[in-house]
Amino acid sequence: MEFLINCSLQPDNYRVLAEAIIYMLQKLQEENPQLVEQIEPYFKKKYMPLAYNQLSSLLVDNNYKILLPEYGNIEVKLHPLPKTVYLLFLRYPEGIRFKELYLYKDELLSIYNKITNRYDNEEIYQAINDLVDMTKPSINQKCARIRQAFRKIMDEDTARYYYIDGPNGEPKKVMLPEELIQIRL
Repeated sequence: MEFLINCSLQPDNYRVLAEAIIYMLQKLQEENPQLVEQIEPYFKKKYMPLAYNQLSSLLVDNNYKILLPEYGNIEVKLHPLPKTVYLLFLRYPEGIRFKELYLYKDELLSIYNKITNRYDNEEIYQAINDLVDMTKPSINQKCARIRQAFRKIMDEDTARYYYIDGPNGEPKKVMLPEELIQIRL
């Protein structure tokens, strides 16, 4: 029963249902603990795969869609520039210091050219230059948009594994374990 008492579903649209089930099972635990022991494995396997803070793998498909397969293949929707930043950081699990982002300018340009619908090279270069210029807020804005996209899908405790974060002055990175990240480009 302990797994049900301390659980929370990640996708917000399941949260109310999960809380109702948890409440009913807590009441049932008080009245008939043997029955709860019998049905616990069934719930764990069949009906509540997300009920104990299970992280979904993250898949970047060959169309540059960012998907969460274990959360019903939900797509994390990002505009091209934040998506470019996110894809770069996924490639470097050890993290990147924002002040060293200029070292990745060519890689950012390459990624952005593949996913943007812009055709003006001047605009593309300017967007990437702004991104790596630490006197401008562009990188922080893009990271805020990434954070917001994940928070729309899941609670903060889970989202923090997926967005780009880290202490000031230290490398920023995606905390999701590497074995849960699949990039199919």
